[in-house]
Amino acid sequence: MRDDQALVLEQQLRRFARQQRSRRPRLEGVGDRAAQVLGGVARAGEDASPGAIADALQMAGPNVAAVLRELEEAGLVRRDRDPVDGRRVRLELTPDGEAVVVAHRAARAAWLRVALEQALSPAEQQLLLDAGALLDRVVDADQQDGRR
Repeated sequence: MRDDQALVLEQQLRRFARQQRSRRPRLEGVGDRAAQVLGGVARAGEDASPGAIADALQMAGPNVAAVLRELEEAGLVRRDRDPVDGRRVRLELTPDGEAVVVAHRAARAAWLRVALEQALSPAEQQLLLDAGALLDRVVDADQQDGRR
């Protein structure tokens, strides 16, 4: 791929990401940063800690800590001491937090499904799925090389 083609692809991906963000359903009573952190906790699973979330989201630790306090006060996240290393803090979603994440993901998926069905033929939708798998390979290879 030539540099100019790579630039066009990057612009297309950024345009799609902007559109997705603008159409993303808002979580009632939870700001955008809090929604990001909540999703980060969900994706991290058992490895969820404030530092891991800050790294994954490329956010400053104090900002993540403030958002976690907000989520904890809202009853969406619970903090516990690591049973093996009491100095470490583990994060987990509460049942309410899990329900919010599941509902938010379902709403995002529904928006994307409808948008794809309106704009693309079934064959084009499959082509896009295949391209997504290729993008995953690019990201995985880049991460294995130690680049971020």
